[in-house]
Amino acid sequence: MDKDKKSTETEIQTEVLKTTLKSQYRATFAMLRQTIELCPDDLWLDESHTNRTWWIAYHATYFTHMYAQVNDYTFKQLKNHPKPDQFSGTITWPPRSKQDPKSPPTREDILLYIDYCESNISPWVDLIDLTVPKCGFWWYKGMDKLEHQFNNLRHIQHHIGQLADRVRNVCDEGGDWVGGIS
Repeated sequence: MDKDKKSTETEIQTEVLKTTLKSQYRATFAMLRQTIELCPDDLWLDESHTNRTWWIAYHATYFTHMYAQVNDYTFKQLKNHPKPDQFSGTITWPPRSKQDPKSPPTREDILLYIDYCESNISPWVDLIDLTVPKCGFWWYKGMDKLEHQFNNLRHIQHHIGQLADRVRNVCDEGGDWVGGIS
């Protein structure tokens, strides 16, 4: 096979992967949205769980936003959006101080954040080079960029599962499975 043909095939494969990633990100945002919308008010603010429901929803959205970027330097935290660990007690990076929220984000705040991420996921994924050997986030050692994108999708689905289980246990309702959104 000549070099030009192989390069073209690699480009096509990369575009197929990016199209698939975009579809799966949109599907996860749809499932996260459904779960948040089904969540009753008392569960949203319930303090009986170590990780409160609103915190899991915010954490999942924040890190999906972050990890859909080229690297940690290109990630731009939204104005007035704190790092999730500022809500969860001890911050995991220096200065490692304990910070509690004055008021947690509302469901509407997080739904708007999901809207922002969903509307930007295509250009974010387009900027990513899926062939690079390092994912761009120093705390993920030995993980290439493509694997990191799969890891990001698994992370958000993990938290959607947590939220969906809580909602199901409280109000016996669950969101629909979303396979992909073109």
